[in-house]
Amino acid sequence: MFELVLAPGTASFDPEDDRWRQQVSLLFTNLDAEVGGVRREFTTVAGTKGSAASVILALGSAGAFTAALQFFRAWLDRDKSRHLEVGIDVDGRHERIVLRGGGLSEQAFETLVTAAATRLAAEP
Repeated sequence: MFELVLAPGTASFDPEDDRWRQQVSLLFTNLDAEVGGVRREFTTVAGTKGSAASVILALGSAGAFTAALQFFRAWLDRDKSRHLEVGIDVDGRHERIVLRGGGLSEQAFETLVTAAATRLAAEP
């Protein structure tokens, strides 16, 4: 299983703007419908009464990974002000990659593909 931690952002809206919240909600709803494996995890934030939500995308095959990348590209291309921070574990360390509207950089793409291929190849 290969997991991605997803954090969408935009330069067009405040993170608390209802229009942006609706776009993010649709992103995760549609991603789960198209690719599957979307879940939310909540962690308590020290010094506050609340918790922080993380959205995790669990991918179990190369096909699911390819479908997720295609979905990310389509979502980002619809609004060039969007970006998607993707957290991944690579060789025991956590890395964050930022995918931006207007195109997926070759370096970001290569990092994601290498990490996914390594993790999925290790699965029995």
